[in-house]
Amino acid sequence: MSAAGGLTVTGGTGGVTAHLPDLDRAAAVLADCAGDCGRLVGLVLAEAARCAGRAAAVLLTAPVSPLAPVVALDLLGSAAAGAAAAERLAQAARALAVAAGALAQVALVYRGREQALERLMTGVPIAVGAVVRGAVVATVLTPGGRLVLGSLAAQAGGGLLVVGAVRGDGPVAAARAGVTSVARAGPVDLVVRSVPGLLGVADVPAAARLVVGAGRVVGLLPPAHDDTSVAVHDLGVRTCAPAGGPSTGRPAAGVAELLERSQSVAAWREPGAGRHDTLPPGSVRPGRGEVRVDRVVGADGEVAWVVHVPGTQEWDSDGEGSPMDMAANLALVGGAGSAVTTGTAAALRHAGARPGQPVLLVGHSQGGLTAAHLAGDPLLRRHATVTHVVTAGSPVAGRPVPTGVRVMAIEHHDDLVPRLDGRVHPDLPDRVSVTTRAPDGPWRHDAVPAHSSGAYVETARRVDASDHPSLVDARAALAPFLDRDGASCTSRRYRLVRGGGEGVG
Repeated sequence: MSAAGGLTVTGGTGGVTAHLPDLDRAAAVLADCAGDCGRLVGLVLAEAARCAGRAAAVLLTAPVSPLAPVVALDLLGSAAAGAAAAERLAQAARALAVAAGALAQVALVYRGREQALERLMTGVPIAVGAVVRGAVVATVLTPGGRLVLGSLAAQAGGGLLVVGAVRGDGPVAAARAGVTSVARAGPVDLVVRSVPGLLGVADVPAAARLVVGAGRVVGLLPPAHDDTSVAVHDLGVRTCAPAGGPSTGRPAAGVAELLERSQSVAAWREPGAGRHDTLPPGSVRPGRGEVRVDRVVGADGEVAWVVHVPGTQEWDSDGEGSPMDMAANLALVGGAGSAVTTGTAAALRHAGARPGQPVLLVGHSQGGLTAAHLAGDPLLRRHATVTHVVTAGSPVAGRPVPTGVRVMAIEHHDDLVPRLDGRVHPDLPDRVSVTTRAPDGPWRHDAVPAHSSGAYVETARRVDASDHPSLVDARAALAPFLDRDGASCTSRRYRLVRGGGEGVG
């Protein structure tokens, strides 16, 4: 982990100093070298023995040939040199074996400490949650306890109203201030990691699955068969126009513009939510449930694909509106697919993506969680080659991504949403996480200002300008998807409608 221009960067090629799989591979290489040296010792000793045997045979001819002693001495010298070389090889083999064992032991110790720390970080909050659950149950079961809980709740509610009255902007603004004040890494992580203990399950994904199951039972969530049922409607081809410029059909210039283009399908919102996340100039406001697939063609004719997935658009989960709803959030956190993952994969196939053509998945909030899920989707991977993922404000730290897929995750310290999986990003060469405080801007008036997609675009501009080695390398790896000499871009929009029906996939 290192800081660069106010950005905290973890992982990537410039952020990993000791990678345990690398230590494992190095130990295996050293062990193989030790084995090779051991085999060479045997070969050299055998050759030395042959030289000695030939010297003895030559000496037997000494009465016949006056040169026999000279030849025999030369052969004996070769045998002695071979024996000495064999000894040195044996020493090298022993040293390599010792080094291999030491590296393997170091990796074992580091791995054990990491696992112990992870168990501690996971187990302690779960235990705390279990204790709280027991205390709450015991309290609720006693008349006096119910009075205490009611008093505390009343005090909390009254305090919120008092804060709103003092500020003169009402309880809603006070609630907004409360959300902002608790958006800190430590407390949020502790609360999220304690949820499994409160619910009596193993981890955060299990907690999400429990909530999904309970929601179906009481009718708050759509039935299981509706989770991934979706119709995909082709809305046609459009030009990949740059923000604020003519419709030149060029690809995005960097990470910030990738996120800006994702806003072109993410700007549909329920009234009042994210109202300061504006569309790029000249863009048409999208309808609900849209995704965007960009086809980028280089001067050499090589084709790459950029898929833009929006975040949450509806907070209810009746299965009737946009599939980017709370049901999709819960399914994705629980490790399952959703109507959005199914529909996005179908849209990419319909757009023409073929195996071997690199695919970049980009998303903010739920869109990033969808992107990370799709990167490991075995069905999609049979039809397309996902190579890169860029997320903004998404809880993807605990999401496993296949080897070879490069991930850039941008998060704000004061954003609650990325912390909802209760995990920290692994320190891996293929995964770069960037964290910083949300910048100031008009989104500061929104209910959760640090989560604004507009705020993440501004942070991405700093990512584009950073000289941190991990970010420089990550941006270079995105080259097939970005603007360059001779490159062009066309865009196709798709609308996802939960519940099936006629569509392209």
